[in-house]
Amino acid sequence: MNPKSRIRPTVANPVAMNRAVATIDRGERRDTPHTPWPLVHPDPKRVPKPTNSPPIISGRGDAGK
Repeated sequence: MNPKSRIRPTVANPVAMNRAVATIDRGERRDTPHTPWPLVHPDPKRVPKPTNSPPIISGRGDAGK
C-alpha cells in the first residue's frame, strides 16, 4: 500500500466564502451594523391631530396677581 494513501486528513477543508461577502469584508474598513437599518428605526407615524383647539390667550389678564 502506498504510504500517502494511509495518511488521513485530520482537519476538513474550509467552506468557500461567498464572493460578494469576501469582497465586502475586504474593501470596507468601517464596521457594518449587525441588523439592517429598516429594522433599527420605528416606522414613521403622523403627528396626531388635536380634536379641540387650545384656549385663546388674550393680551389682557390677571397673570401677575
